[in-house]
This record gives sequence, C-alpha cells and structure tokens, in this order.
Amino acid sequence: MAGEGQTQETTTSIVKPHAASMAVWDVPSPTVFNTKLAIKIGVSCSAGCSLTGTEVEVYDHLGAKVASGVLGDNPWSSSGSLYWTEVELKAPGAEGYYDWTARFPEPGLESLHEEASHSFGFRTVKQPDHTVTIDVTDNDTNTPIPDADVFLHPYRGLTDEQGISRLMVPKGEYDLQVLVTGKQPFLTSVRVSGDVVVKVELLVAPPRRETYP
Repeated sequence: MAGEGQTQETTTSIVKPHAASMAVWDVPSPTVFNTKLAIKIGVSCSAGCSLTGTEVEVYDHLGAKVASGVLGDNPWSSSGSLYWTEVELKAPGAEGYYDWTARFPEPGLESLHEEASHSFGFRTVKQPDHTVTIDVTDNDTNTPIPDADVFLHPYRGLTDEQGISRLMVPKGEYDLQVLVTGKQPFLTSVRVSGDVVVKVELLVAPPRRETYP
C-alpha cells in the first residue's frame, strides 16, 4: 500500500495488432457474365497465429460487399500459416474487366490483427458458341509441341501432349498468339463464325545478336 503522500503508479500495456497478409488465387478469367464462380482466399499472420474461424469478405468494383467466407482449419499446402477458404461469387451481368477486393478482418471491428486487403481482377464474356482448336507442331521435325502457351485474347490455354489446345469462345474476331521457349512467336487473326481448326508450325528462334558498347 502506498504511504501517505505517495502516488501508486499503474502500468498500462498496449498490445500491438499483428500484421496480416492476404492472397487470392484460382480466379477464373475470363468467366461468363452473370454466372457463378469460385475463388480461393488466404490470410497469413506475421506471428504465426491460427486464423481458423475468422472471416474474410469480398467487395465489388463499386465498393459493395458481395460475399464472405470463414477460414478453415488447415493451412494451405506446406506453408504452415496461410489459412484459406473458397468463396463463391456471382459475376457481374455485363461484359468487361472488373477489379474486386478481398478484405480481412471485417472493417471497423477491433481485432488482434491489422486489417489487410488484396485486389484481384477478372474479365467477363459472353456465353461461348464455338470451339477453336489450335494444333501446334515443330516446323523442322513435324512433331507436336506440348505445353505451348496459347492466347486467343482474352482466352488462354496450353497445348497437350499431342500439341492441341481447345478453347471455347463466342463468335467474333480474335488475335491468336502462340509462345514457346526457343521458338519464334506466332501471331495471326482468327475469325470465328463456327468451329475452327488453326494449324501452327513454329520455327526456331534466331540466335540473339550480341551488342557491344
């Protein structure tokens, strides 16, 4: 007990919220407008806290809350600290590119963790009408080229072991690009009014010319 004339000091401890970081992945793009899509959202605490049961939210391009989810029991893969959940969303009802945001924790609530957010984007398109088959071979050996990157903007894919990639797209005109390491890029335009097969023969890329000062 403090004596007469003495003041007893009290100590107030301040707990600093832990930093948190977010990740968003498996965002399907493009996706057909006005349909459902699912994404994965993960949150990691800088101090390694378990985040099981905490909530994440998703806000659309207008700032409206459109979905929420609860982080699960098990961390993603072998990361050990990235707690995650799958959240179902509904795509906007018109074609376009949209930037949405995932947030943790719910804004305005007191928490042991700092707020965090992560923006992600996706494109919405019309319902596909036709199949475009891209058949990629080596011009010199006439053999299929697997794992070639195929871009039929805004659609993309990879060729299989037979050098084939099939993309479902609406009617229209598209820029086709095929990229493979060590090969010259292939560029062309493709008009789609029905099912289309495009045969692509890739040439060896020319050696890089050395430049000197």
